[in-house]
Amino acid sequence: ACANVANLLLARAASRQREIAIRLAIGAGRARLICQLVIETVVISVLGGLASLAVAWWGVKVLLTFLPRHTVPIELNLSPDWRLLAFSFGISLAAGLICGIVPALQATRPNLTAALKNEVATIGRIRFDLRRALVVVQVAISLLLLIGAGLFVRSLQNLKSLDPGFVRESVLLVDVDPQQSGYKGQRLRDFYDRLLARVRTLPNVHAASLASITPLGGSRWNGDVVVEGYQRRADEKPYIDFNAVSPGFFETLGVPILLGRDFRAEDNPPFSPDPKPRPDKEDEKLGPPAPVAIVNEAMAKHYFAHQSPIGRRFANGDKFDAAKTFEIVGVVRDAKYFNIREAVEPMIYVPGWRFGSGPVALCIRSTGRPEQLIASVRHETANIDPAIPLLQTLTLEEQFDNTIAQERVVTTLCSFFGVLAVLLAAIGLYGVMAHAVTRRYREIGIRMALGARSGAVLRLVFRDTALMIGIGACIGLPAAFALTHLVKSFLYGLTPQDPLSIVLATVGLMSVTALAGFIPARRATRVDPMVALRYE
Repeated sequence: ACANVANLLLARAASRQREIAIRLAIGAGRARLICQLVIETVVISVLGGLASLAVAWWGVKVLLTFLPRHTVPIELNLSPDWRLLAFSFGISLAAGLICGIVPALQATRPNLTAALKNEVATIGRIRFDLRRALVVVQVAISLLLLIGAGLFVRSLQNLKSLDPGFVRESVLLVDVDPQQSGYKGQRLRDFYDRLLARVRTLPNVHAASLASITPLGGSRWNGDVVVEGYQRRADEKPYIDFNAVSPGFFETLGVPILLGRDFRAEDNPPFSPDPKPRPDKEDEKLGPPAPVAIVNEAMAKHYFAHQSPIGRRFANGDKFDAAKTFEIVGVVRDAKYFNIREAVEPMIYVPGWRFGSGPVALCIRSTGRPEQLIASVRHETANIDPAIPLLQTLTLEEQFDNTIAQERVVTTLCSFFGVLAVLLAAIGLYGVMAHAVTRRYREIGIRMALGARSGAVLRLVFRDTALMIGIGACIGLPAAFALTHLVKSFLYGLTPQDPLSIVLATVGLMSVTALAGFIPARRATRVDPMVALRYE
């Protein structure tokens, strides 16, 4: 933007060269002329800065529409204060001074004889002056930003198209915590049974189940495990992630069972991974923990290699205790629970949900829009006990989107500023070429009168545009190769030198800027020689 302002001021100074030359010829001091030009520029920049505050206020509201609707780990303080106002005013003032001083110095040092005669250079010889250098810098920076934006967009697309191991569409997640209302033991078990039975009879409900942890929900539960017949390495972590689920959980989330079977009703007594005995005597009435478990592919491959894990046993704790062993009855597909970017870690699914304090997620797969079930679920919960509220309701797809909220915001902002940079570069290039054509209007008329064809004039004018774009691209591409490695940690599924992102950004930038330069060049071919010869 500053480069465009400087270009406009340079063009303005060039158009006033004859006036400034006359002032200098009759005795005006150069310092006074520089002061006058800089003051004009500062007034314009301050007025622009004040106007930009209104645009920024509107832009903040637009920015908020890109943020996720649910709570995500992103905090943005977008309230304007005196520091923001002071910073914006200072930037506007500095931009005016920096962008105005060079044109003022250049304008007050003209060739008096040529300026008084109102002579201009011809387009046959390209003068690579400051205005063209600014356009080259704009093209280079725009290409760098556009490549960065392309990398972020492609990375976000890779994350969105990633197969997380579960079907995230049409699943509603509802958190409930009856324990806050005094439920425990068999009474808590009966509440969950009644709630599941009621929810499964609702219209448009395909499947429903309960789980202590939902994919990408932010919570985690792990414990020490000793696998029978497996010798743990010294540097290997002893704990494994657990998840307590009810029968039908894998059907609800669309996680296929690869080997063995799902949990059954007789497998669902409560289970706690905590090796310490619980003081809650109410739990003892529910009987011993169920001696079955289901593992994911990652655990099956890690602990059992190419052997079938069905029927194998493991113990919960720091040593193999026969009283705490569980038999593996199934293997399910890997699903991402904690980090969408990282590889899936071993996980053990155990039956039941009475594992300790905290909310439990009611997972519902709908045949229609899952949001439409919220009112019905709230009604059924209130019918069982009006004192139990629904703590949180969101879809599994929204929960998935919340995990990539930061990537989505960064991609949106980078894309916006990348496109804005290209637009500013195109405006700057258009301004330079339009001013060049206007300044050489009479010369073009002479060439046309002497028989120059439109194509020759078009190539002559457009050559200047192609040179600036080419030099800018030659600077921007190496800069992109050198700097894109800084964002490597933000990318997923591609390298910082992704060929498609670089090619698309380069072609897009060159197309837009070439069009911006082509319009003035095309206008030059339509000059009427008789009008141009009389042009002053």
